[in-house]
Amino acid sequence: MKIHRIFLVAVFLLWASSALHAAPQGPLRLAAARHTFDRAGESLTFVFQDAGGRPASSIPRPDVTYSETRRYLRLVFEGVVSQLAEAKAEGTAVSSIEVQTLRGRTIVYVFLKKPVRYFLRDSRRTGSLVLGLYDVGGGGCWVRVDAHHWRSSEAVYPFWVVLKKAAVMTCLLQDETGAYFLSTTGAYDSLERAAQVRKTVQAVIDAFVDGDPFQPSRPVASVCTVADAAGVSDLPVPAGELAEQINALVEKLPDDPADIHAGMRHERISDTMRELVKIGRPAVPALALATTSRDDRLRRTALLTLSAIGGGDVEQFLIDGLQESEPAVRQEMVLALERLPLTRAVLVALDHSLQDGDKWVRFFAARALTRAWVPAAVPVMMKLLADDEVRDEAADIIHRHITAEVSSEIFAGMTEEKTGATIRKLLADWEVDREFVMPALSLADSADILERVFGRIYKGGRVRCRVDEKSGEVVMTRRGHEAGSREVKRSRVHIVQRMVGNLDSDAALEEVVIVGEEGSVPSDMAVLDDPHHRGAVLWIRSLDANAPTGGARACLADADGDGVCEIILMVMTKIRGVRNVRAAIYRRSGDGFHAVFSGDVFKEEKPQGRFDRPKEKRSFIRFERCKGRPPKLVLDVITRTGTGNNASVSGETVTHEWKDGAYDMSETVVHAPSGETEGGDVQPGQTRSTMEIIVDKSDGKLYVYIDGGLKKTYDAKFGSVEGDKEIEGDRKTPEGEFYICVKNPHSRYRLSLGLSYPGREDAERGLREGLITKEQHDRIVAAIERRAVPPWKTRLGGEIFIHGYSGPGGTLGCIALSNEDIEELYKIANVGTRVVIRP
Repeated sequence: MKIHRIFLVAVFLLWASSALHAAPQGPLRLAAARHTFDRAGESLTFVFQDAGGRPASSIPRPDVTYSETRRYLRLVFEGVVSQLAEAKAEGTAVSSIEVQTLRGRTIVYVFLKKPVRYFLRDSRRTGSLVLGLYDVGGGGCWVRVDAHHWRSSEAVYPFWVVLKKAAVMTCLLQDETGAYFLSTTGAYDSLERAAQVRKTVQAVIDAFVDGDPFQPSRPVASVCTVADAAGVSDLPVPAGELAEQINALVEKLPDDPADIHAGMRHERISDTMRELVKIGRPAVPALALATTSRDDRLRRTALLTLSAIGGGDVEQFLIDGLQESEPAVRQEMVLALERLPLTRAVLVALDHSLQDGDKWVRFFAARALTRAWVPAAVPVMMKLLADDEVRDEAADIIHRHITAEVSSEIFAGMTEEKTGATIRKLLADWEVDREFVMPALSLADSADILERVFGRIYKGGRVRCRVDEKSGEVVMTRRGHEAGSREVKRSRVHIVQRMVGNLDSDAALEEVVIVGEEGSVPSDMAVLDDPHHRGAVLWIRSLDANAPTGGARACLADADGDGVCEIILMVMTKIRGVRNVRAAIYRRSGDGFHAVFSGDVFKEEKPQGRFDRPKEKRSFIRFERCKGRPPKLVLDVITRTGTGNNASVSGETVTHEWKDGAYDMSETVVHAPSGETEGGDVQPGQTRSTMEIIVDKSDGKLYVYIDGGLKKTYDAKFGSVEGDKEIEGDRKTPEGEFYICVKNPHSRYRLSLGLSYPGREDAERGLREGLITKEQHDRIVAAIERRAVPPWKTRLGGEIFIHGYSGPGGTLGCIALSNEDIEELYKIANVGTRVVIRP
């Protein structure tokens, strides 16, 4: 009997203890419904909480009824009540959402605009369920926009409007990497139609870029269609001797494999693999076939060879290679995928690799996803801090890309328990829902930033910024002390643009803001030390260029891949309605930011005469990596003359080399104008006028011939010393055949046209006479072959121009016209025009 009583008492105590520590009981609550997009369609995320307000530990599965005729989805959640007053949604597929609670059940109606496919899945975020809606037709495409300069909220809406007008796309969205992409539900059932979609999409993007003077780069549109998903490829199929060579090398792979355990990261690949890598893309089909072999050695070696070749053609084979049993092979597959554009398939594959049994596979996958700002990879990267073998690498990536509060030093000497506690705290502090695009600032935060910036601008008086509750704007009050005055000035101020990025070597984020006073005209750009803790103002740059400012926009670009961003600032001036955009690139140096490049990137020219045509010049910025030194700055210059169908387009490429801490112009490469091929052939149905300039030193004239007929004759002056130019400084005008290699609108002699001296014959002479080196000779010849600007800083001399009035007497070797004549010649002459100078 005693034993029975003791048992009952024990049961009662256990029940009481569990009751005291149990979580609050009660039905689950539907706390939020979020409407988002993905590439294939749209998603509705339902967030559930328990009675204590904590995320639900289990997700209720609803009963789903889908009515395609009445266009709605009905979801019934048992044991769930809703605290939603209303749920708003408006998208491509979703029309609206209605939520009702009745007798312990929550019923959600999702009203649709068109037939859809749907799926349900539990989200990784605790307490949420995702309903995905896909286009029922299955046709369409998604288009990735691969320009990092588009990562600003200002780019979204105007692009969307253009696409709606073109009736091609439906919306511009952001993917997991922060890059923008477009989604559509257009249907097609042929490769021809898929090609037409690609062409149309690219045309729409080009039209938008051309209409935006502030766009510093031309985005690359990677179009993925249903045809691509079905495995259609444009891989070249080798034939003849090349095919026989490839097949022989592939058959030899099992007998000459790579050192798989060492990995190809150390370039320990076999001679056979090296030969196939040299062949490149033509070898992909044969290697792809080898990846299906039952011979483990052949299959793995073929996969390693494909990873070394790289490129979008091998993406799917590398993804399949993640199923290999050998960890070193999976490591190589992930490393190769990291070098590819992060398409949806690559993202899914890397995401799956986060659960791999090999720690290095997990590390490489997490590194790739973390660098792409995929929040799901952050917890994995944090947990890797507990692994001694990869702790330093993981801490460095977290420090650089996630938070500056982590470094390898803080874990030195920690016990295993302390390390685990620190990592758990980091994970708890991490915002899982963090988005790449910065959330909109509150008015109070805006006022705080504006007060700091304008307080730095107006150092002579007290500056206060406050929120005007009536107008919903920030008002600045400034009290000046100039000349004993205590005048109080009030003005409305605002933040025109805000960006966050890493601008120095400490890997902590800085904040870049463009601010303005009164209206929407930007006035200053500032860099603040920390966007989260409202750090000090590091640098101020005024946007007033002594001309009416028509706008400004900035973007951040990591030009040299060192993890530190540069600021590209675009400022527009409008004088008499003519727009001009000047770009400047600022880099952190010492205690401030210094300009390393400045130049016009957009310029309009209105017709000056009755027969002139309007002209517009655009320069798109890009960088070319150089091993061991800063990248080259390349401007792709597009000149459009005329409007509509009568417009002609020509282009050139201007390269700037890094020299003495800034970018200096190196050479200009002229491209064929629209309607012409590189060889100068005229397209069918088109005509082209040919222009030639003949300079006769004996009679002091410059003649302009068009289509073989003499059109203009100008008086000209030449070098003060007679004869053909030989060396730098001899004051002689060169003789021979040249071409116009550059047009300079900022010449100190009004305007100028640069000539391609020294030419090939001058280089041969200089090499024979020991005036130049073999390297200088080769550079001159290469430039002439490309019809670019030849090197001008050699003992042969250079910088020979046709320019305006240079004063009385002869020139230093150039050809001088009157200012009126050079203005007329400058309008009709083009880069590439043939120039013959006779004795």
